[in-house]
Amino acid sequence: MQTKLVSITVRQALRILERNGYQLLRAYYDTDQCRYYVFKLEGGADVTLSMSSLRGLALQLNA
Repeated sequence: MQTKLVSITVRQALRILERNGYQLLRAYYDTDQCRYYVFKLEGGADVTLSMSSLRGLALQLNA
């Protein structure tokens, strides 16, 4: 069984999440210079994702 490596850009990931009801509120760097994205969900809750989590969730939603 072969595993196919799939890669998407942050911009593509953001578009996928927006199509699935995630509204980007802001993006910021923490003290370790890691980038995080804060989204508002349709139900009203906020969720914070790291760059790698953002891409992983987008790939799952786009599958």
